[in-house]
Amino acid sequence: MLGVFLFIKLSVFSSLQFGWSDTTATCQSLQLPASLFVERKANSTEPVYLLIGFAKSGHLAWIERARSVDGPEFWRLQVQNLDQDKKDLTVDLWPEEDQEITAANFCKAFSDSIDKSLAKFAIQPAKSLVPVPAGAQSAIAEVEIQKGTKDQNSQTLHTMIMKTTKGQKTLGTVRQVDPDTGQDPISAPKLVGLLKSPFEQRVAVLFYQETQGAEATTNCALQVFGSRLDKGWTPARSH
Repeated sequence: MLGVFLFIKLSVFSSLQFGWSDTTATCQSLQLPASLFVERKANSTEPVYLLIGFAKSGHLAWIERARSVDGPEFWRLQVQNLDQDKKDLTVDLWPEEDQEITAANFCKAFSDSIDKSLAKFAIQPAKSLVPVPAGAQSAIAEVEIQKGTKDQNSQTLHTMIMKTTKGQKTLGTVRQVDPDTGQDPISAPKLVGLLKSPFEQRVAVLFYQETQGAEATTNCALQVFGSRLDKGWTPARSH
């Protein structure tokens, strides 16, 4: 879905060896999408990201490729509190001007700040985090997106509902606006899948929406709703 994957090995996160060749693993192995270091098309239709890991505190961390309003691309480190569905940390990582965009240069410039940010929330990097489907046959839960009616401000609300055998719950609501309003986001939410925390009965629901960029380009950003699996359910009504 996100293109070719580059395998990287690390001894500690603060000394990542983001190289194009395989090296000896002494602690962790991560899958890094090579697309993090490839210039994206002007109209991005999918987010490009690396899911890093969870913390016992209920946080999730990831890095994604982002594009500024006026065009240049950079990386963004995000740490989200899945209890409150808010970003507890956002760090924009800008490459040096005229510097080649490579994994090695990324590591040299940002590994220390990434390591400190992850340590602050006790994020535990995983060997691989792959979202599982959120459809009706999902092994974890089904997520349904209910589209509302467009209002007088050209805004449409989309409500995300999670369902299991225990019942259902509302995860949250996101908006979509018409492109000619000059506001964001301009697309309906599109589901990526679910990630289950290894530490507790909690999932992260991953989705994305398109936003407007410079000169009629579009961008994409990963978004997350958190949910407990062990409480908060409204039992389904019997017919």
